[in-house]
Amino acid sequence: MQNTRDMKDSAASYDSALAGAFGATVIIDPATDRICAATRDAEHLFEDNGLVGSVFSTRIASNFAAFVVFVDEVCHRGAAWTRELTLQNSQHQPLNCEINARILTLDGADVLLLNIVDLQAFERRAEQSDAARIYSGGLVEWQRAQAFFSDLERENQLILNAAGEGIYGVNADGKTTFLNRAAQEMLGWTAEDLLGRDIHSMIHHHHLNGETYPSHDCPIYQSFRYEQVNRIEDEVFWRKDGKPIRVEYVSTPIYDGPVLVGAVVIFRDITERWENERKLRDAMDEVAALRDQLMQENAYLQEAINIERAHHDIIGHSPQIRYLISQIELVSRTDANVLITGESGTGKSLVATAIHNDSSRSRRPPIHFRGGAVSAEMIESELFGHVRGAFSGALKDKPGKLELAHGGTLYVDEIADIPIEQQAKLLDALQNGAVARMGDDRMRALDVRLIASTSRNLEREVQAGRIRQDLFLYLNVFPIHCPRYGNGPRTFRHWWRICSGWYANGLAAASPL
Repeated sequence: MQNTRDMKDSAASYDSALAGAFGATVIIDPATDRICAATRDAEHLFEDNGLVGSVFSTRIASNFAAFVVFVDEVCHRGAAWTRELTLQNSQHQPLNCEINARILTLDGADVLLLNIVDLQAFERRAEQSDAARIYSGGLVEWQRAQAFFSDLERENQLILNAAGEGIYGVNADGKTTFLNRAAQEMLGWTAEDLLGRDIHSMIHHHHLNGETYPSHDCPIYQSFRYEQVNRIEDEVFWRKDGKPIRVEYVSTPIYDGPVLVGAVVIFRDITERWENERKLRDAMDEVAALRDQLMQENAYLQEAINIERAHHDIIGHSPQIRYLISQIELVSRTDANVLITGESGTGKSLVATAIHNDSSRSRRPPIHFRGGAVSAEMIESELFGHVRGAFSGALKDKPGKLELAHGGTLYVDEIADIPIEQQAKLLDALQNGAVARMGDDRMRALDVRLIASTSRNLEREVQAGRIRQDLFLYLNVFPIHCPRYGNGPRTFRHWWRICSGWYANGLAAASPL
């Protein structure tokens, strides 16, 4: 009965000693190497429900001598700890532990209390704790960063949408990554239409002339593939409705650190500006052409005044003059071509001038062309004009006599002096009502009345092959012949000058003609 009572008292003492223990704790009797008491955590650690009463030394996996030295240290110092001992569970699996030991005196006997910390479980709990702390802190930071970048993205989007230029981005595969509101409005495409798609094939696929525009030839492609900044001043983008808009743009590579990830394109619609510039260029060209034409007309008029000293009226009462005047009055009010023949000095140019002055075309000055006064090589240039570079010495555009006479009268003196090959071109221009300058494909409208004169017999010239028959027929609609007057050397021009002098002195009634 006494032993039973002592055992109960000892068990109560052990339980009292373990009451405040934390974790896996055992009480060992050093004298018997027996486990006198153990917590449930200890039984769980060693995976043995019959831990109490078992031999502790069997729980040591290796280095038993180190355990003996550790126990001596505890007995000497009263407490000690170590991580040098490796324990094992009932399945003989090693346990990496930290052992904290101290000496207790229970019921007059010294026992060894061991608190065993499973380092692997401790590390797992520490990792879980760190992960939980990191996750908790990271979640807050992530939320904070997310809010920051959301605000930044919203501000950037507001800036992009406020820009007047169209802006869009492409990645290294040519897929659209973003575009602003101005780009959507100018192109007619929405963000849903373009984001993630090959934008070149949708807005930049053809040139204005209808030729296909391969992506590898596109400056934008070169930006995100070959790291090039390209500024283009005149190309076209295609709207969703199929209409082109003229644009100028800059494409710039985008980098993520050292990596080329795409390009950003900033463009503006220059359709209206380009159209205004085109109209201005056309207007300036027209002004320049009119200026050149006026200068040429002035030069021809000065030449005509200086050479001909022509008067506007033919004065006289002889049958020949009255017949000539009647022919002039008859043909001047029509647009019929006139062929004036007669010897040199018989006043053919005066008749031509009178026909023009009495016609509906008199608001414009008559343009004179002397076939014999120009070299054969320059006749084509003088008649039809030329553009700069058409031949050596052609330093600027120059209208020809035909072009200058548009809306008026062209008088060709000595038509037979024009080379046969130029006669064909002249006839073609007159019949088709259009003329092209040398070196130019552009046809210009032509409305010209032709008056030609010659001192030769054109029928013989036709037979000799020096005048084209079709040109002769075209000109000979209304022939007028200027005869020589009298038997002496005096000509019509001589008599006309005499009559003009009399008329100027009020003596027209005394004229012998």
